[in-house]
Amino acid sequence: MEKETIVKWILGAIGGGIGAIRPTLPLAAILFFAIIMDCVSAYGLNRRLKKMYPDKVDGKFKSNLGFNIFKTMFYAYGTIVLLHLVEHSFKISINLAGIGTGVFCLIQITSILENYSSASDAKWAKVLQKFIADKTKKHLDIDVAET
Repeated sequence: MEKETIVKWILGAIGGGIGAIRPTLPLAAILFFAIIMDCVSAYGLNRRLKKMYPDKVDGKFKSNLGFNIFKTMFYAYGTIVLLHLVEHSFKISINLAGIGTGVFCLIQITSILENYSSASDAKWAKVLQKFIADKTKKHLDIDVAET
């Protein structure tokens, strides 16, 4: 095969791949926004915990956690693309990619609520913690009942 033919095949494959996933880009924007908001709320929790437990929490953003953000984005978006391809390949009339995005966003919203309610004395936070995890003790091994 000639070099030009190989380049055409490669560019055609790239164009076809972009065309196949293009409808998922608005869903990706929503998904990535939810993930970024979760990261912002987690950073806020870390800063609050730094004030409360300066000897146990440094209150800084860590690069290894930043890598986890990209990993989460990759897996979540990969799942959304897969759902989109299954939906269109098998002519399913249910918006699987939209449902998948909604599920991922609900997970992120739950995490955001956990972050905002953790290490908080507000009444709404105490009520909310009856239903969701307190990340103070869950992720930082600090038992708030003992302090």
